[in-house]
Amino acid sequence: MRIRRILSLLLAVMLISALPAMAATQPVYIQYGDTGRPIGWLQIDLGLSETWAYDTGTIAYFGDKTLDALDAFQYECGLTPNGMFDDETLYALLDPPYSALYGYEDPLVWIPMYGGMRYHANYSCSDMIEPRQMPVSCAELLGFTPCGRCYQ
Repeated sequence: MRIRRILSLLLAVMLISALPAMAATQPVYIQYGDTGRPIGWLQIDLGLSETWAYDTGTIAYFGDKTLDALDAFQYECGLTPNGMFDDETLYALLDPPYSALYGYEDPLVWIPMYGGMRYHANYSCSDMIEPRQMPVSCAELLGFTPCGRCYQ
């Protein structure tokens, strides 16, 4: 009986200690409530392209109108509406010349939401404020270039 309690306690400690590592592996995509220049660029792509003409609301703020536009775009593209500019949504919206769909592994990079036009391999590089992730091909289509420290 005592061994069971010890094993149960040990298992609980292992699971609790693994939670931060599991959470860290989830990409941090652009989502509801975010602000910044990349939001404005993505809103322009949703609202002013020849194909899509959604009302995205206040530029550079991901609010209710942007969420509604994003959900409608995802639905029309056959994607699951999830309220995030995730990699599948960015591929559909920005139409990069290559993607993971064709066997190319497009790595996720970190972009700054405020200031700077460099993408990073590490979220803490250059003291970025509220960095978000996206595929490198999409970051480059938005005008981001590699960081000199991360990509030497």
